[in-house]
Amino acid sequence: EKTTIKGYLPGGNGNEIRLIVYSDMITHTEIILDRTVIDSTDSFYFITDLKETIVAFLDLDYYTTTLYLEPGENYSLLFDPVNMTGQYRPFYNKEQLVFRVVSENSQELNALIFTFNESYNDFLITNYEDIYKRRRKGLIDQFRLEMET
Repeated sequence: EKTTIKGYLPGGNGNEIRLIVYSDMITHTEIILDRTVIDSTDSFYFITDLKETIVAFLDLDYYTTTLYLEPGENYSLLFDPVNMTGQYRPFYNKEQLVFRVVSENSQELNALIFTFNESYNDFLITNYEDIYKRRRKGLIDQFRLEMET
C-alpha cells in the first residue's frame, strides 16, 4: 500500500534527505527507498509502497532519525530546526533529528513507541540499584505486566 511522508525541517532547505531501510537486521546493509531535496519552504515529501510495517531512517548528511512506517498510512512530521552551514561533523557519528508526528490518532505507532521508551527509561533510572545491585527480578516482571496492560 502507498505510504506518504510529508515533512517540515527548518534549516534543511537545499539539502538531500534520504529514506533508508535495512535489507536485513543482521548485516544492516542499507537500501535507499527514496531521496529528495528539501525545498525552499523547508518541506519534503516521500511516497513509498509498503507490504508490512517497517523501521526506516531519515538521513540528512550529519543527522539521522528512526521512524516506524505502516502500509497505507500518511505521516506529517515536524522537525526541530537544524544548522547545516559551516558544520564539521563526521558522518559516522550523526546527531539525532528531533521530530514529532502530527496525528489525531492516539494509537499512532511512533507515538506509542515513544511513550513506551519514556516509561522504560524512567523505570530503569528509578529502579537501577534494585535491579542491578540487589537483583530484584520481580520489579522487571511487574513492569512487564504493567506494560502489557
